[in-house]
Amino acid sequence: MGDSMLRVMKLLQEKPGRSMAEAGRELRLSRERVRQIVRDLDLYHLSARHRKAPRITLVCEVCGTEYPMLKSAYEWRKAHVGTPRFCSGSCRGKVLSKKYGFGSGHTRVKANETEEV
Repeated sequence: MGDSMLRVMKLLQEKPGRSMAEAGRELRLSRERVRQIVRDLDLYHLSARHRKAPRITLVCEVCGTEYPMLKSAYEWRKAHVGTPRFCSGSCRGKVLSKKYGFGSGHTRVKANETEEV
């Protein structure tokens, strides 16, 4: 094991949660070299990359399952798409098939048909 690998390992064990850029500056190594060492020695659990982002818990409208979602993803989807309502694609599909699928009573107007008034 090389000298730089030992230095990175020791620093991350002494001060876990440091970013790779901070560790690189302190050890006079590039951030990329620190990332490579962290990858090679499987030390991700000691780096800042492993910090947990804030999450919120939502409840699926179909099956009632609680599921986690990143708070930032929730806020983006709420602003751009609408409030997330389903835990999976299959639960979303169940609702859409009832609303728009066979036997739903929903009629589709084809693009080449014109309505006569």
